[in-house]
Amino acid sequence: MELWLAGLTLVGLIGALVFSRVNATVLFLIAALFCLISGLVNIDTFWSKTTNEGLVTLVLLILCAVALERLPWLGMLSRTVDSPRLSWSIAKIVAIAAPMSAVLNNTAVVAGLANVLRRSEFHASSRLLLPLSYAAILGGTLTLIGTSTNLIVSSFLEDRRGVGLGFGDFFVISAPVVLFVGLLLVVLARRLPTRENFEAVETEYTLEAEVDSEGALVGRTVEEAGLRALETLYLAEILRDGR
Repeated sequence: MELWLAGLTLVGLIGALVFSRVNATVLFLIAALFCLISGLVNIDTFWSKTTNEGLVTLVLLILCAVALERLPWLGMLSRTVDSPRLSWSIAKIVAIAAPMSAVLNNTAVVAGLANVLRRSEFHASSRLLLPLSYAAILGGTLTLIGTSTNLIVSSFLEDRRGVGLGFGDFFVISAPVVLFVGLLLVVLARRLPTRENFEAVETEYTLEAEVDSEGALVGRTVEEAGLRALETLYLAEILRDGR
């Protein structure tokens, strides 16, 4: 009976994630509470999972990665990658992306480098973005915090054996793979496809917004309100008291 109930809960959760617009966090919480109420898990197990070390580490890693993404060093470093020689460019991509992905969120690394590589002066972006993807994925396998999967598996292992995986337990296996694939990408660089770059159609527009007289922005400076360094918008002017 418990097996069937667990299976139905899993199927229902997946169905809700696919077909409903409810926030995924809410759906997982509902499923967890249902398992608790139905007796599939006891209260001790329920609370132990909410304080899972692997999950806490993953959340902290994401927060650190978000902070590092906002620093200018990633963009400055990515601008040194482009080179007239394709093989040299790919070698630098692997040398930068793989180590960074070992300690940072892979998405942040790819996003930071892709913006520069897409505007390469010497090569089609199709020849640079694929090596970037491989380097970031494989770089994430070098350490325990390189990918979220490693952390989750380590937490499961700790639950079973009392000891999780070490920070560098993956390195002995992953490092040779990263070096081999990196060398392979450099050697086969000329075989990578050359495709025309298509620029997205961008339209400039102006937005106006009225601040509520009792809102949280009243009495604050532009910097205090968080309006100085917007990612996709630029604050052009402020009208206050008709001026």
